[in-house]
Amino acid sequence: MKAIIKAPGEKPKQIVVPNNLETLQQLVGGYIETVTIHKDPDIIILCNEEGRLDGEEFNCEVCGINFVGTIVFIGAAEDEFADCPISVGIVEELCEE
Repeated sequence: MKAIIKAPGEKPKQIVVPNNLETLQQLVGGYIETVTIHKDPDIIILCNEEGRLDGEEFNCEVCGINFVGTIVFIGAAEDEFADCPISVGIVEELCEE
């Protein structure tokens, strides 16, 4: 699955990852929380649901939501995760550091 990953203090980059829970949890460093930031097409941000409690570093603000730790942008197709429908350039515009 095509995704875009953004770590604190780094620029977003496109990656290809297996579409499975274990891999996605490894990318964000814990249990995943999903935040839908756009519908049609679905744009979802995955983050570590305990990132704030763990004291992870501030990453960026997207649509008024502050994220800590590494985040991953993906898409959705019905009830499944899917390829990210936006480009790295658009993610750079969405992320306010």
